[in-house]
Amino acid sequence: MQEHRFNCVVLTLLLSPFLFACTVRKPTAYSFNGYQYSAPTEQACRTFIESTKSVYRLSTYVTYQTWYYLPGGIPVTAKGEQLFTDAVVNRKQSSESFMGTATIIYTEDRKFLLVTAAHVLSFQDTIIRYYEQGGEKTGVYSVSVKQEQVNYLRDIPGGGSVKVIDVDQTFDIALCYGWVGEGITIPEELEQGWGIAKDIKSGNAAMLAGYPIGYRNYSRANVSLYGTDADKGFMIDAGFNRGYSGGLVSAWSISDQKWHWIGIITSAPSTSDFMVVPAGQHGVTRYMPDQPYNGPLFISTQTQLAYGLTFVTPINTIRDLIKRNEKRIQELGFSSKNLDNR
Repeated sequence: MQEHRFNCVVLTLLLSPFLFACTVRKPTAYSFNGYQYSAPTEQACRTFIESTKSVYRLSTYVTYQTWYYLPGGIPVTAKGEQLFTDAVVNRKQSSESFMGTATIIYTEDRKFLLVTAAHVLSFQDTIIRYYEQGGEKTGVYSVSVKQEQVNYLRDIPGGGSVKVIDVDQTFDIALCYGWVGEGITIPEELEQGWGIAKDIKSGNAAMLAGYPIGYRNYSRANVSLYGTDADKGFMIDAGFNRGYSGGLVSAWSISDQKWHWIGIITSAPSTSDFMVVPAGQHGVTRYMPDQPYNGPLFISTQTQLAYGLTFVTPINTIRDLIKRNEKRIQELGFSSKNLDNR
Protein backbone atom coordinates (compact mmCIF):
# COMPACT_ATOMS: atom_id res chain seq x y z
CA MET A 1 0.00 0.00 0.00
CA GLN A 2 2.80 2.45 0.80
CA GLU A 3 4.52 1.72 -2.48
CA HIS A 4 1.32 2.47 -4.45
CA ARG A 5 0.79 5.75 -2.60
CA PHE A 6 4.32 6.82 -3.46
CA ASN A 7 3.77 6.09 -7.16
CA CYS A 8 0.58 8.16 -7.15
CA VAL A 9 2.33 11.11 -5.52
CA VAL A 10 5.20 11.00 -8.04
CA LEU A 11 2.76 10.79 -10.98
CA THR A 12 0.82 13.77 -9.66
CA LEU A 13 3.98 15.83 -9.27
CA LEU A 14 5.12 14.97 -12.79
CA LEU A 15 1.79 15.97 -14.34
CA SER A 16 1.28 19.14 -12.32
CA PRO A 17 3.43 21.45 -14.57
CA PHE A 18 1.44 20.37 -17.62
CA LEU A 19 -1.85 20.88 -15.82
CA PHE A 20 -0.67 24.32 -14.73
CA ALA A 21 0.45 25.19 -18.26
CA CYS A 22 -2.94 24.23 -19.63
CA THR A 23 -4.75 26.43 -17.15
CA VAL A 24 -2.73 29.61 -17.85
CA ARG A 25 -2.62 29.39 -21.70
CA LYS A 26 -4.83 32.08 -23.30
CA PRO A 27 -6.69 31.72 -26.58
CA THR A 28 -5.12 33.57 -29.55
CA ALA A 29 -7.23 36.37 -31.03
CA TYR A 30 -7.15 36.39 -34.85
CA SER A 31 -7.83 39.54 -36.85
CA PHE A 32 -8.68 39.28 -40.57
CA ASN A 33 -8.18 42.29 -42.81
CA GLY A 34 -7.52 42.84 -46.48
CA TYR A 35 -9.37 41.00 -49.21
CA GLN A 36 -11.09 37.65 -49.35
CA TYR A 37 -9.27 34.57 -50.62
CA SER A 38 -12.23 32.25 -51.08
CA ALA A 39 -14.76 32.54 -53.90
CA PRO A 40 -17.44 35.19 -53.29
CA THR A 41 -20.87 34.08 -52.13
CA GLU A 42 -23.88 34.13 -54.42
CA GLN A 43 -25.17 37.28 -52.72
CA ALA A 44 -21.78 38.98 -53.09
CA CYS A 45 -21.77 38.14 -56.81
CA ARG A 46 -25.23 39.67 -57.21
CA THR A 47 -24.03 42.76 -55.37
CA PHE A 48 -21.04 43.02 -57.71
CA ILE A 49 -23.26 42.97 -60.79
CA GLU A 50 -25.53 45.64 -59.33
CA SER A 51 -22.58 47.85 -58.38
CA THR A 52 -21.00 47.77 -61.86
CA LYS A 53 -23.72 49.42 -63.93
CA SER A 54 -21.14 52.17 -64.42
CA VAL A 55 -19.01 49.90 -66.67
CA TYR A 56 -19.53 50.76 -70.35
CA ARG A 57 -18.30 49.86 -73.81
CA LEU A 58 -15.89 52.50 -75.07
CA SER A 59 -15.42 52.88 -78.83
CA THR A 60 -12.89 54.96 -80.72
CA TYR A 61 -13.12 55.84 -84.40
CA VAL A 62 -10.19 57.50 -86.19
CA THR A 63 -9.80 58.73 -89.77
CA TYR A 64 -6.47 59.17 -91.57
CA GLN A 65 -5.47 60.89 -94.80
CA THR A 66 -2.56 59.07 -96.47
CA TRP A 67 -0.17 60.29 -99.20
CA TYR A 68 1.81 57.74 -101.25
CA TYR A 69 5.11 58.33 -103.10
CA LEU A 70 7.24 56.53 -105.68
CA PRO A 71 10.72 55.27 -104.73
CA GLY A 72 13.14 58.19 -104.57
CA GLY A 73 10.35 60.77 -104.49
CA ILE A 74 10.82 61.82 -100.85
CA PRO A 75 14.14 61.32 -98.99
CA VAL A 76 14.29 59.65 -95.60
CA THR A 77 15.47 62.90 -94.01
CA ALA A 78 12.34 64.86 -95.05
CA LYS A 79 10.38 66.48 -92.22
CA GLY A 80 7.32 68.69 -91.80
CA GLU A 81 6.17 70.34 -95.03
CA GLN A 82 8.90 68.50 -96.95
CA LEU A 83 6.75 65.36 -96.66
CA PHE A 84 3.92 66.92 -98.67
CA THR A 85 5.07 67.76 -102.20
CA ASP A 86 3.92 67.31 -105.78
CA ALA A 87 5.74 63.98 -105.80
CA VAL A 88 2.61 62.32 -104.39
CA VAL A 89 1.23 59.64 -106.72
CA ASN A 90 -1.86 58.61 -104.77
CA ARG A 91 -3.99 59.84 -101.90
CA LYS A 92 -6.42 57.79 -99.84
CA GLN A 93 -8.60 58.22 -96.75
CA SER A 94 -8.84 55.35 -94.30
CA SER A 95 -10.26 54.67 -90.88
CA GLU A 96 -9.42 52.62 -87.82
CA SER A 97 -11.46 51.69 -84.78
CA PHE A 98 -10.80 50.22 -81.38
CA MET A 99 -13.05 48.90 -78.66
CA GLY A 100 -12.46 48.74 -74.92
CA THR A 101 -14.06 49.12 -71.51
CA ALA A 102 -14.42 52.23 -69.36
CA THR A 103 -15.73 52.79 -65.83
CA ILE A 104 -17.54 55.99 -64.83
CA ILE A 105 -16.20 56.93 -61.41
CA TYR A 106 -17.98 60.24 -60.79
CA THR A 107 -20.98 62.13 -62.16
CA GLU A 108 -22.09 65.73 -61.68
CA ASP A 109 -24.97 67.44 -63.49
CA ARG A 110 -24.67 66.10 -67.06
CA LYS A 111 -20.92 65.49 -66.90
CA PHE A 112 -18.96 62.43 -65.84
CA LEU A 113 -15.38 61.27 -65.22
CA LEU A 114 -14.20 57.86 -66.37
CA VAL A 115 -11.08 55.68 -66.40
CA THR A 116 -9.88 53.27 -69.09
CA ALA A 117 -6.69 51.78 -70.54
CA ALA A 118 -4.61 54.41 -72.35
CA HIS A 119 -3.96 52.30 -75.45
CA VAL A 120 -7.70 52.19 -76.21
CA LEU A 121 -7.53 55.92 -77.02
CA SER A 122 -3.94 56.24 -78.24
CA PHE A 123 -3.59 56.72 -82.00
CA GLN A 124 -0.55 58.36 -83.60
CA ASP A 125 -1.02 61.78 -85.14
CA THR A 126 1.41 61.01 -87.97
CA ILE A 127 2.52 57.64 -89.34
CA ILE A 128 5.43 57.44 -91.81
CA ARG A 129 6.27 54.25 -93.74
CA TYR A 130 9.49 53.77 -95.69
CA TYR A 131 10.92 51.90 -98.64
CA GLU A 132 13.70 49.55 -97.51
CA GLN A 133 16.55 47.78 -99.23
CA GLY A 134 19.14 45.61 -97.58
CA GLY A 135 17.69 46.45 -94.17
CA GLU A 136 18.11 50.22 -94.66
CA LYS A 137 15.51 52.89 -95.34
CA THR A 138 15.81 54.31 -98.84
CA GLY A 139 12.86 56.72 -99.03
CA VAL A 140 9.38 57.60 -97.83
CA TYR A 141 6.65 55.23 -99.01
CA SER A 142 3.63 56.93 -97.37
CA VAL A 143 2.61 59.54 -94.81
CA SER A 144 -0.63 59.20 -92.85
CA VAL A 145 -2.03 62.14 -90.88
CA LYS A 146 -4.85 61.80 -88.36
CA GLN A 147 -7.84 63.90 -89.40
CA GLU A 148 -10.34 63.16 -86.65
CA GLN A 149 -10.78 60.99 -83.57
CA VAL A 150 -14.17 60.33 -81.96
CA ASN A 151 -14.48 58.57 -78.59
CA TYR A 152 -17.90 57.58 -77.28
CA LEU A 153 -19.76 55.23 -74.94
CA ARG A 154 -21.82 52.97 -77.16
CA ASP A 155 -24.52 52.07 -74.64
CA ILE A 156 -25.53 55.64 -73.87
CA PRO A 157 -28.22 57.12 -76.15
CA GLY A 158 -26.77 60.08 -78.00
CA GLY A 159 -23.23 58.71 -77.87
CA GLY A 160 -21.83 59.89 -74.54
CA SER A 161 -18.93 61.85 -76.06
CA VAL A 162 -15.57 61.29 -74.32
CA LYS A 163 -12.44 63.49 -74.21
CA VAL A 164 -9.05 62.70 -72.67
CA ILE A 165 -7.85 64.68 -69.62
CA ASP A 166 -4.52 62.93 -69.12
CA VAL A 167 -2.78 59.60 -69.69
CA ASP A 168 -0.06 57.65 -67.95
CA GLN A 169 1.66 55.64 -70.67
CA THR A 170 3.88 53.83 -68.16
CA PHE A 171 0.92 52.22 -66.41
CA ASP A 172 -1.39 52.35 -69.46
CA ILE A 173 -4.23 54.30 -67.86
CA ALA A 174 -6.27 57.26 -69.09
CA LEU A 175 -8.45 59.72 -67.18
CA CYS A 176 -11.27 61.12 -69.32
CA TYR A 177 -14.44 63.17 -69.07
CA GLY A 178 -17.69 63.13 -70.98
CA TRP A 179 -21.16 64.55 -71.09
CA VAL A 180 -24.69 63.77 -72.26
CA GLY A 181 -27.25 66.11 -73.78
CA GLU A 182 -30.55 67.27 -72.35
CA GLY A 183 -33.20 64.61 -72.14
CA ILE A 184 -30.67 61.76 -71.99
CA THR A 185 -30.39 59.68 -68.82
CA ILE A 186 -27.24 60.47 -66.89
CA PRO A 187 -25.02 57.37 -66.60
CA GLU A 188 -24.49 55.82 -63.18
CA GLU A 189 -21.21 56.08 -61.29
CA LEU A 190 -19.32 53.24 -59.66
CA GLU A 191 -20.95 52.05 -56.44
CA GLN A 192 -17.89 50.49 -54.81
CA GLY A 193 -15.25 51.49 -52.34
CA TRP A 194 -11.80 52.40 -53.65
CA GLY A 195 -9.27 49.75 -52.69
CA ILE A 196 -5.87 49.90 -51.02
CA ALA A 197 -2.95 48.51 -53.00
CA LYS A 198 -0.97 47.30 -49.97
CA ASP A 199 -3.88 45.03 -48.98
CA ILE A 200 -3.83 43.18 -52.32
CA LYS A 201 -2.14 39.79 -51.89
CA SER A 202 -1.43 36.74 -54.02
CA GLY A 203 -4.35 34.36 -53.82
CA ASN A 204 -7.03 37.02 -53.33
CA ALA A 205 -10.25 36.31 -55.20
CA ALA A 206 -11.32 38.96 -57.70
CA MET A 207 -14.33 39.73 -59.89
CA LEU A 208 -14.08 41.32 -63.35
CA ALA A 209 -16.49 43.33 -65.47
CA GLY A 210 -15.86 44.32 -69.08
CA TYR A 211 -16.68 43.90 -72.74
CA PRO A 212 -14.45 41.21 -74.31
CA ILE A 213 -15.25 41.01 -78.04
CA GLY A 214 -17.94 43.62 -77.40
CA TYR A 215 -20.12 41.52 -75.09
CA ARG A 216 -20.72 42.41 -71.44
CA ASN A 217 -19.03 39.82 -69.28
CA TYR A 218 -18.54 39.02 -65.60
CA SER A 219 -15.92 36.52 -64.46
CA ARG A 220 -13.91 35.38 -61.45
CA ALA A 221 -10.13 35.28 -61.13
CA ASN A 222 -7.29 34.89 -58.65
CA VAL A 223 -4.65 37.53 -57.97
CA SER A 224 -0.92 36.89 -58.36
CA LEU A 225 1.75 39.44 -57.44
CA TYR A 226 4.83 39.52 -59.67
CA GLY A 227 6.65 41.82 -57.23
CA THR A 228 6.89 42.21 -53.48
CA ASP A 229 3.59 44.12 -53.47
CA ALA A 230 0.85 45.35 -55.82
CA ASP A 231 2.08 48.97 -56.07
CA LYS A 232 3.44 48.50 -59.60
CA GLY A 233 0.73 46.10 -60.76
CA PHE A 234 -0.37 42.49 -60.49
CA MET A 235 -1.76 39.64 -62.58
CA ILE A 236 -5.00 37.70 -62.62
CA ASP A 237 -5.64 34.26 -64.11
CA ALA A 238 -8.29 35.45 -66.55
CA GLY A 239 -8.53 35.18 -70.31
CA PHE A 240 -7.83 38.39 -72.25
CA ASN A 241 -9.74 39.31 -75.38
CA ARG A 242 -10.07 42.45 -77.46
CA GLY A 243 -12.47 44.79 -75.67
CA TYR A 244 -11.43 43.78 -72.15
CA SER A 245 -8.84 46.59 -71.96
CA GLY A 246 -9.91 49.00 -69.23
CA GLY A 247 -12.13 46.40 -67.55
CA LEU A 248 -12.94 46.72 -63.86
CA VAL A 249 -11.22 44.48 -61.26
CA SER A 250 -12.69 44.30 -57.75
CA ALA A 251 -12.13 42.33 -54.54
CA TRP A 252 -14.34 41.68 -51.52
CA SER A 253 -13.15 43.57 -48.43
CA ILE A 254 -13.17 41.47 -45.27
CA SER A 255 -13.20 44.48 -42.92
CA ASP A 256 -16.22 46.39 -44.28
CA GLN A 257 -17.89 43.54 -46.19
CA LYS A 258 -18.27 45.26 -49.55
CA TRP A 259 -16.61 45.36 -52.96
CA HIS A 260 -13.49 47.45 -53.45
CA TRP A 261 -12.26 48.61 -56.84
CA ILE A 262 -8.60 47.47 -56.96
CA GLY A 263 -7.55 48.11 -60.58
CA ILE A 264 -8.25 47.97 -64.32
CA ILE A 265 -7.30 45.40 -66.94
CA THR A 266 -4.61 46.66 -69.31
CA SER A 267 -2.94 43.87 -71.29
CA ALA A 268 -1.89 40.25 -71.57
CA PRO A 269 1.60 38.71 -71.98
CA SER A 270 2.43 38.07 -75.63
CA THR A 271 5.15 36.87 -77.97
CA SER A 272 5.84 37.96 -81.55
CA ASP A 273 7.18 35.82 -84.38
CA PHE A 274 8.06 36.51 -88.01
CA MET A 275 5.94 34.57 -90.48
CA VAL A 276 6.24 34.06 -94.24
CA VAL A 277 2.84 34.78 -95.80
CA PRO A 278 1.46 34.94 -99.37
CA ALA A 279 1.43 38.41 -100.90
CA GLY A 280 -2.17 37.94 -101.95
CA GLN A 281 -3.74 37.79 -105.39
CA HIS A 282 -6.76 39.59 -106.76
CA GLY A 283 -9.90 37.46 -106.49
CA VAL A 284 -8.23 34.77 -104.38
CA THR A 285 -9.72 34.51 -100.89
CA ARG A 286 -8.45 31.02 -99.99
CA TYR A 287 -5.38 28.97 -100.86
CA MET A 288 -5.66 25.22 -101.36
CA PRO A 289 -3.56 23.40 -98.74
CA ASP A 290 -2.83 20.48 -101.10
CA GLN A 291 -1.51 22.68 -103.92
CA PRO A 292 1.98 24.27 -104.01
CA TYR A 293 2.09 28.06 -103.84
CA ASN A 294 4.45 29.75 -106.29
CA GLY A 295 3.47 33.41 -105.85
CA PRO A 296 5.35 36.24 -104.12
CA LEU A 297 5.91 36.09 -100.37
CA PHE A 298 6.04 38.68 -97.60
CA ILE A 299 7.36 38.68 -94.06
CA SER A 300 4.65 39.38 -91.49
CA THR A 301 4.74 39.80 -87.71
CA GLN A 302 2.31 37.59 -85.84
CA THR A 303 1.54 38.25 -82.18
CA GLN A 304 0.39 35.42 -79.93
CA LEU A 305 -1.33 36.25 -76.64
CA ALA A 306 -0.59 34.11 -73.59
CA TYR A 307 -4.23 33.42 -72.80
CA GLY A 308 -5.01 32.79 -69.16
CA LEU A 309 -2.91 35.61 -67.69
CA THR A 310 -3.83 39.30 -67.66
CA PHE A 311 -1.99 42.35 -66.30
CA VAL A 312 -3.80 44.79 -64.03
CA THR A 313 -2.91 48.41 -63.23
CA PRO A 314 -3.55 48.90 -59.47
CA ILE A 315 -5.83 51.44 -57.86
CA ASN A 316 -3.01 53.52 -56.33
CA THR A 317 -1.71 54.57 -59.78
CA ILE A 318 -5.25 55.63 -60.72
CA ARG A 319 -5.45 57.72 -57.54
CA ASP A 320 -2.13 59.35 -58.42
CA LEU A 321 -3.32 60.25 -61.92
CA ILE A 322 -6.47 61.84 -60.52
CA LYS A 323 -4.53 63.82 -57.89
CA ARG A 324 -2.16 65.17 -60.55
CA ASN A 325 -5.16 66.51 -62.46
CA GLU A 326 -7.30 67.93 -59.64
CA LYS A 327 -6.97 71.48 -60.98
CA ARG A 328 -7.92 70.44 -64.51
CA ILE A 329 -10.91 68.48 -63.17
CA GLN A 330 -12.18 71.57 -61.36
CA GLU A 331 -11.66 73.69 -64.49
CA LEU A 332 -13.97 71.30 -66.33
CA GLY A 333 -16.75 72.11 -63.87
CA PHE A 334 -16.47 69.26 -61.38
CA SER A 335 -16.77 70.55 -57.82
CA SER A 336 -15.48 67.47 -55.95
CA LYS A 337 -12.04 68.11 -54.43
CA ASN A 338 -11.72 64.69 -52.79
CA LEU A 339 -12.82 62.47 -55.63
CA ASP A 340 -10.90 59.41 -54.47
CA ASN A 341 -11.80 59.70 -50.78
CA ARG A 342 -14.26 56.80 -50.85
